[in-house]
Amino acid sequence: MTLFRRYSTKAALISAALSERLAALPFAHVHASDDARADLLAIATAYETTNRAYGAAVAVLITEIPRHPEIRAVMSTLQPNLINAASVIAAHQARGTLAPANPLVLLTHLRAPLVTAGI
Repeated sequence: MTLFRRYSTKAALISAALSERLAALPFAHVHASDDARADLLAIATAYETTNRAYGAAVAVLITEIPRHPEIRAVMSTLQPNLINAASVIAAHQARGTLAPANPLVLLTHLRAPLVTAGI
């Protein structure tokens, strides 16, 4: 009962828990340096580490959304980490060390082999 007083819905509880855990993991803390190759490797490594720790929770959420649409908003807890990693790519694009394109699309391309391997 105490949980539902603080978090009025299941979605709010899941979102708070996932946000707190994801914020502490390596994927939330990648930063741009002067070395694009090292930064891309750091993004991939941090994503893989984070996915190993909490990828199953995200997969369950994705499969549960059709049955429980109220938890759809929980997926937004992943956005800060993705935006942070995309900003590293954008920083290298601004320096001219990576080709111009949508940084989120490039991040998706970088993560694709890791996502596929995780399945």
